Amino acid sequence: MNPSELSTDPSARVVMLCPFPPPMVGAAKNSVLVREALQARGLEIITLTTSVTLGSAHARSIRYHLRRSFRFLSNCLTIARLCTSRADTFYIVPDGGWGVWYTFLYTCIIVALTRGSVFLHHRNFLNMTRRHPAMAAMNALLRQRGNHVFLEEEMRRLFINNYGAIPSAFIVRNAATCDVRSTNQVKTGGPIAIGFLSNLNVDKGFDVVVDAFLQAGQVNRDLEFHVAGKPTDKDAEALLSRLQSELGPRLKYFGAVHGQQKEDFFSSIDIFVFPSRYKLEAQPNVLYEASSRGATIISTSHACIPFMLDDIPKRLISTDDENFNQRFGEAILEEANRLSEPETRRTRKDTIILRFDLINSTPDTEYERLITEIAQSTAGLPPSSSNTFAATSQR
Repeated sequence: MNPSELSTDPSARVVMLCPFPPPMVGAAKNSVLVREALQARGLEIITLTTSVTLGSAHARSIRYHLRRSFRFLSNCLTIARLCTSRADTFYIVPDGGWGVWYTFLYTCIIVALTRGSVFLHHRNFLNMTRRHPAMAAMNALLRQRGNHVFLEEEMRRLFINNYGAIPSAFIVRNAATCDVRSTNQVKTGGPIAIGFLSNLNVDKGFDVVVDAFLQAGQVNRDLEFHVAGKPTDKDAEALLSRLQSELGPRLKYFGAVHGQQKEDFFSSIDIFVFPSRYKLEAQPNVLYEASSRGATIISTSHACIPFMLDDIPKRLISTDDENFNQRFGEAILEEANRLSEPETRRTRKDTIILRFDLINSTPDTEYERLITEIAQSTAGLPPSSSNTFAATSQR
């Protein structure tokens, strides 16, 4: 079917049950891009956000859980009010950890009241690595209605091993929704700049960043340090103040960045440090964004990170390393020394950008296929990838 033919049915409708801004985190940004792609096909979109604007997923206070419960009940009522005679398609980003129970309860209501397809876009690695009872029950409940979207082939393999056969699967890397596009106009002169962009908290490794930046800055006084993002708690505010105090003018703090500001940030750096140990981590958007501007990656062997960058030059440090913080400081100094020659610096950036473009080409194709098949499902057509993926081992 020609994609343009899919926009002619005025009853075509997709219900998106996933994180949306605010706050502007990676999964929420990707949800916005998926919504825009579906709207470009002429589809009616009903947005049900699972995000909360008070509290933080990194500091789960009583206030956070109360807001989360209220959001859940509100969404359930909205789903119940939807016209059950229509075969609405649901696009869902499952929660991570024990939050999967929220997603399971949503699924129970959807299966009971609607009859359309359900697309589950898995955006955390934790649910893949261990068998969660809520995810297992959800997979059994959906049966042939469930279409699973994974960020890596390894996620698909682990999911099938833990939860059994699934009717269809898509592999769509976050490179497909990278909104910092590659360019040859990158920084190749001036002081070498080390960057970090994320929510500023311990989960994302900001404490490690502070130690590593200070360690590297003491040894190499010519380095610059760039930080972007907002502190999510008082501990992070104290860490940022310490970094600003000790590095002085060698630290440039960008605050929260979006759009052109984010592009300017990634264009300003030579090395990107991302020591995340966040338990709900999956495939960090920022690693693709940094690669698109030629930055050398120093990160962790955590979640999807070891699989996502293929042969892009990088340094991955084990989260089990007893000298974890120190290893990042040492890696910064080694990579900065390697980039000290202008020609080496230029060649390294060109290589990273070229290899990112190669990575980015396949996800773009898979992403378009996913959007097309979501659109087709609103017309009652089954996914073209509806061959059953069987478990390779049973648990």
